[in-house]
Amino acid sequence: MSFSYFFSQRILLTRNAYFLSINDLSQMLEIKSKSNIYNWEKQRSFPSLDMFNKIIALFSVSADWLLGYTDDPYNKDVIFSVENRIFAETIENNGVNIPVLHKVPWIPEEYWNAELRGKTYSLPVRTNIAFLLRIYISHQKAMLEEQFKKEASPHWKNKIIDTANELLSQTLDYQIKQKQLDLYYKQLRELLAAKESAKPIFDIQAQKTTEE
Repeated sequence: MSFSYFFSQRILLTRNAYFLSINDLSQMLEIKSKSNIYNWEKQRSFPSLDMFNKIIALFSVSADWLLGYTDDPYNKDVIFSVENRIFAETIENNGVNIPVLHKVPWIPEEYWNAELRGKTYSLPVRTNIAFLLRIYISHQKAMLEEQFKKEASPHWKNKIIDTANELLSQTLDYQIKQKQLDLYYKQLRELLAAKESAKPIFDIQAQKTTEE
């Protein structure tokens, strides 16, 4: 079987395991046309190398699994690398890079410490946490950027930004997205708090077993 066959099957399997629509995944990967994902799943096209790496980083799955070299989607080195990139995420303000996850009170010490993290959380749970942390970081960056804009121009931009936010909050689309964000944050905190007893919410391996 070809690489495109395995990739088409496994990107679909992953999307279903994470309960994502094609539109959801296209937004997360910052793809302008959702038809690209549809074409991947139908073996009509294959992502660029940069996009392939984005998929690996988003779901913490191995390239070998996506290409059909192994039946195990999880690789501890891949997950460790993704986690390090997440910890290194910063936002710039006045020439200073601020770590987004700095002093987040609900992230336990067991997760910050690489050795303890490996002993405390299973690989599937760590992929879930990484996925949810990426969403958290993306949202936090957007909120901080708005805050920095207000601080930089408090006199005339505040009213514009506040009006835009007020209008946005009235739309159904915003309410749906906020509801989904609230659910993601709840799931993230529960996984981190459960530690050794945590079970993956988005389980690629269970999805695979079901499909077979």
